[in-house]
Formats: sequence, structure tokens, C-alpha cells
Amino acid sequence: MRAASLLATLLCATDVALAQKFEIRLLDTYGQLTLDAPRRVARGGAAVGLGVIPSGDNLPVAWDANGTNVLALLPGHEMGDALGFNGSGLVVGSSSDVVVVGPLIKVYDHAALWQGGQVIDVRSLVHGGPPLELKWAVDVDTAGVIVGTGRDTSAQRLRGWRLENGLLTDLGVVAATGGVTVADANDAGQIVGTAEDGSGWDHAFLWQNGSLGDLHVSGGVPGLASQAFAVNESGIVVGTAEFDPGGPVYERAAAWTPAGLVDLGLIAGEQSWAFGVNAQGDIVGGALTPNLSNTAVLWRGGSLIDLNTKLPPNSPWWLMAARAVADDGRIVGEGSYQGSLRAFLLEPLCESCARFCLSRPNSTGQAARISASGWESVAANDFGLLAGPVPHGAVGLFFYGGAKTQVPFGNGLRCVAPGSAGLFRLPAQTAGATGVLSQRLDLGQSPGVIAPGATWHFQAWYRDPAGGGAGFDLSDGLLVQFLP
Repeated sequence: MRAASLLATLLCATDVALAQKFEIRLLDTYGQLTLDAPRRVARGGAAVGLGVIPSGDNLPVAWDANGTNVLALLPGHEMGDALGFNGSGLVVGSSSDVVVVGPLIKVYDHAALWQGGQVIDVRSLVHGGPPLELKWAVDVDTAGVIVGTGRDTSAQRLRGWRLENGLLTDLGVVAATGGVTVADANDAGQIVGTAEDGSGWDHAFLWQNGSLGDLHVSGGVPGLASQAFAVNESGIVVGTAEFDPGGPVYERAAAWTPAGLVDLGLIAGEQSWAFGVNAQGDIVGGALTPNLSNTAVLWRGGSLIDLNTKLPPNSPWWLMAARAVADDGRIVGEGSYQGSLRAFLLEPLCESCARFCLSRPNSTGQAARISASGWESVAANDFGLLAGPVPHGAVGLFFYGGAKTQVPFGNGLRCVAPGSAGLFRLPAQTAGATGVLSQRLDLGQSPGVIAPGATWHFQAWYRDPAGGGAGFDLSDGLLVQFLP
């Protein structure tokens, strides 16, 4: 994305940001955990993070469509955390040995990798490089390169590291006397985090092409401190920065973009934090409200949105922080749910979707109705269609056109017409035991041009010999105006 268009995305308010609504659910759908906090999320809602089981142990967990998976610890260890994962099933984080020494409790962290149900001490994968003590594995890219934070035992300082094919690399420092903490990495090989300057202040950093750069200095942060928490595939870095040059002040959410440093602003309190960013430039985090409570926030299209305002009335949730946002717009974070700290998943809803036309009862005794799954953002590419009830095992398909109509067709009504845009049909589907036809659209590959701002009209056609007459029927129609 060009710098000018990216800056416009960050600074120019749009109706998309103001209209967005979400469906919310517990990540731990089946109630295996008593408390939990997510770290990262991928398309479709898979996530990793920290969970507390009924015995009180803090353990690494992974969530997916099958539920909550509590990950194994290294032998003899008592707790851990899952901090990152990739699309190939690799999860990274920490496994910790808790040792009681008299009145003291000491925690010895080991960077851990989970693969195929097995846990591996990342130190065992190192075949060359500096003698760092690997404490936390923070992220792993699609090529299997692991990044994290360790400790230089000779200097007694935290150090960032990168492990590729057994070769360990020390990321370097901003100041010889300062530590380095890694927060995130992308598939382009960029790594971000926080490094101490020579005076002990935190500075956001970006490591790339073998060199650690001080984003605080190069970005022109006016104040004394900054931190980087996440980077997307385009190299957009988000975190916090002091924007007041007068001395130590509260930090505000910040983004380092090709067009420059952006102050993401506040709701009405004194602090805000940007924790995650996706490929579209959506940024999530937290902020203080006027009464100094924490609230989860989303920056989209230049608008700062309190995510609690997007929940249904009388929701049992108070969303405290949004930690990560996937490229399909799904958001994870933690909030108060019925008095407990729980992990949430927000799934965007289609706001422009509207039914029209009529459908008639079929051989099931009910009329098939069409609906959308996901949302209508072309960039997010997470949109699907559902129609039912239809007869079990019925063959059907979805089609769409540029205009509405309402004319008899088969046992029902055809609600969609070509208009000037044409008429297109999607591949045939078979309804399962629930009597629902479903179809996910690849918005970049669909036969009709589905572009931001375009309005299309969808309908389902299906065979129904038991219904008599023409032996086929149709659902009602669905109007969708697609968004950027």
C-alpha cells in the first residue's frame, strides 16, 4: 500500500468504522478454564494464549474450532504460556520450572515449541550462535523461524534472538548497557520490540536485514519513551509513545508507518495502547475511559472505537483490552465476563446485508431463507452464504446479479436479475443433515467483480422433487453492499 493511501486509512474517518458491529463469544467454549488471556489470533478465529485450569495452574493453551487444547509442559515444569503460532501448526511460548527456596519462589523460564502434540525445549534446537539463555519464544513465521527474548548471562541483560535452521542470532542493542525485549515478527523477517537506551528509557525498535534500528529516534518521537508491540506484513509497527516533549508523561497508542509516526489518540482518559495490527491496517488495543476503567478499542479508518459500544444491550461482558486482530477482522482480547477475567473472540457481522423478496414453504414445511456469514469487507475476504431449511441431501447453488426482480420461477420466485452487471452462479453444493446450503465466497476470485462499494443481490436455488410442481425452489433474496 502506498504511504499516502495508508496515512489516509489511518487518519480519515469512514462510515465503515462507525457502523461495524460484532458477535462475541468465549474462546473457551466448553468451559475447561477458569481464567484465560489470548495473545494472537488467525483467520477463522484460531488463537493461542494463557489459561488457568480449575487446579489454579497457569498453562499454555490453543483454541480452534474443536475447542480448547491445553498444551503440555516440559518435564518437571509447573506453568507456561503460548505466545505465538503459525499456519503450519507450530506454537511457541514458554514452559516454566517453579522452585521454592525457603521463603522465595523462583521461576525459571524456558523457550518452548509445540509441534504435533509434542513440546520441545527450543535450546535443544540451537546448533550455533551466541550462548544466550532462551527464556521466551514469542513468535514463529511460516518458514519456521522462531524469535524471542533471552538473557546474556555474562552481562545480565535481556537480549532479543532469532533462530533459523539451528543458527541463533543476537539481535543487537540500542545501547550497550540496555536490555532488549522482543514482541512480534512478520513473514518478511522484520522483528519489533522494546530496547533500553543509554539512559534507561524504553525505545521501540525494528530489526531488519541484520540490523536493529531505533524507531524512537528515526520516527521522531517527541517524548522520552516508546514501545513496539506488533508489526504487520507491510511493516506497519504499532505500540505506544510519549508525544509530550516536556518530560515523563503517559504514553499514547502510536503507529510507525511509511508516511511517518501517527498519534492514534485517546478516548477521554490519559492513556491508550496499541497491541495488534492486521494486513488491512486495523489496529486494536486498550484505553482509559473518563472514569479510569480499561476498555478495549479498535482503530479503523482513522476512527477510535470503544468496542464495548459495539456489544448488544445488557451484554454480560466488559471488554478490557483487545490483544490481536486477524486479517479477516476477528479480534481477541480479555474482559470481565460474569465477574471473571475471560478471553473473548469478536467476529464482525455483515451490517449492509438486507433480505428482500419472498420465499415459499418447500417440502420441509418451511420457507428457505438466505443469510450471510462473516462480513462484507473485500479486504478481509471472510464472507459466506447460508440458505435453509432445504430438504436433506438437496443439491443447490447460490447465484447473484446486479438488480432485484420478483417473478415466478419453479415453485418459488426469482428475486435476482442481471441488471447492467450481469448474472453469475457459484458451484453446486449439497445440503447436509441440518438442511442448510453453505458457500464461502473468495471475493478476489468470484466470477462477478465484487469490489468495494458494489451492491450485489444473492439468492439460493435448490432441487425439491418432493415439493411437486417444477421440482425445484428458491430462497428469498439478500442485498449486500461490499465495503473496502
